[in-house]
Amino acid sequence: MNRIEFIKELKRKLHEMELDYNVVDEIVADYEELIMEAVESGEMEEEFISRLGSPKEVARNFKGEKKLKNVDTILVALSPFVATIVFMWLGLSYNLWHPGWLVYLVVPVMGVWTGRKGMSTMEFLTAQSTFIATAFYLIFGFVYNVWHPTWVVFFLIIIFGLFTDTKDKKNMIFATLIILASVAYVIIDLQDITKWDWLVFLVPVIYGTATGKLFQVNGDFPDDPKIKAMVITAIGTPIVYLLIGLIFNLWHPTWLIMFAIPVVAIILFANEDD
Repeated sequence: MNRIEFIKELKRKLHEMELDYNVVDEIVADYEELIMEAVESGEMEEEFISRLGSPKEVARNFKGEKKLKNVDTILVALSPFVATIVFMWLGLSYNLWHPGWLVYLVVPVMGVWTGRKGMSTMEFLTAQSTFIATAFYLIFGFVYNVWHPTWVVFFLIIIFGLFTDTKDKKNMIFATLIILASVAYVIIDLQDITKWDWLVFLVPVIYGTATGKLFQVNGDFPDDPKIKAMVITAIGTPIVYLLIGLIFNLWHPTWLIMFAIPVVAIILFANEDD
């Protein structure tokens, strides 16, 4: 881990602890200066950073620092109750129990919103894209009873993720291929030209695999079993859903398996205190 990666992750961890913004800035500045001084004195940057410990370990040393009192924390705590009130109002007043339950999507959205500190704009949009895609897919499906081929909206998650690093040309090419393949698939499917329309996705899959953007084929797959499990879940769940849909034409209600992704993420990465 280099200095930029270490500082970015440390800043994120400190914000997760809800420390005062000024406190976070002071801690980050101190560690940046510490690393720079070590490098100037002849030490190897990555070796010195490894001796400091992981950003998570470093952040734990500042648990007693001044905490941030902001509206975000209150909003997250209140969001389930607000969602329930809105849900009951829609149901009792307009008999919109379904799809009124979709208002509960505001709960995870608020959770991501409060964790935005330390995120770049694209990282924040990537985090929110999961809920944007899910909300669009479900609302469109329930209102128009169309579940296929609108599932391509889930590719937004991958596309936003790729655009977090616009300097990487391979990311841009991969994202462009996914967009073109999705558009081509929808057009071919709606025109009912061929039942082999799904083959258009082989182009981004082959490119993504060959460049290591889709799968780590160069032996650099993360050693952390939690990350491995998360990657397998994130990739495997949509694949299983698409296979069930394409083979058995069961696009609804099998979309429920997509909730496996946030559930596994919560189980694997929730802090012990949470």
